[in-house]
Amino acid sequence: ELKKQILYALLQTTDISAITESIMEKVKQFSLDPINSFIDLLLEIELKEIRLRTFSEKKEYKEVCLEIIEELKKYLVTHTDEISKRTIYHHVGKLHSKIKEYDQAEEYFNKVLGYDRNAKYAKLQLARIYLAKNKFDKASEIIDSVLSLGIDLDSDSLAIILSFYELLGHPKLISCK
Repeated sequence: ELKKQILYALLQTTDISAITESIMEKVKQFSLDPINSFIDLLLEIELKEIRLRTFSEKKEYKEVCLEIIEELKKYLVTHTDEISKRTIYHHVGKLHSKIKEYDQAEEYFNKVLGYDRNAKYAKLQLARIYLAKNKFDKASEIIDSVLSLGIDLDSDSLAIILSFYELLGHPKLISCK
């Protein structure tokens, strides 16, 4: 179990484009049981996201995203705790967003916020969606609300905070600067 947690941490801290075959082989050495184990679910999600990088055709990419969405939704039957649901909803939302199904993505990120109204990772995704939908006022509102809380380096993901600051570079978000 500890080896799986370390491997998951490694996957989380590695740029997905830099993930090597050796890391993938280490993941494949484990017999994953994503139905009954949260860490296995996390590893399974990472494997699915890495798999998406192998598809270059838009149609094929979208089909695979939709397949993964359906697979992840099935895990909601066995993973009924709040953390698992938030994780699954977040990744389903990200997949919908990747294929530009922004309304569906927004729905899933709002489900995450239903469990944790301060989930900055979900708010980041919503801000990105609002930018994509040209809803600049809504994006600006989210960014302002998150950045006004300040940064707590003990609990906030630095990558997420930096991503919010990156969004400030959008030309339509001058009011946030």
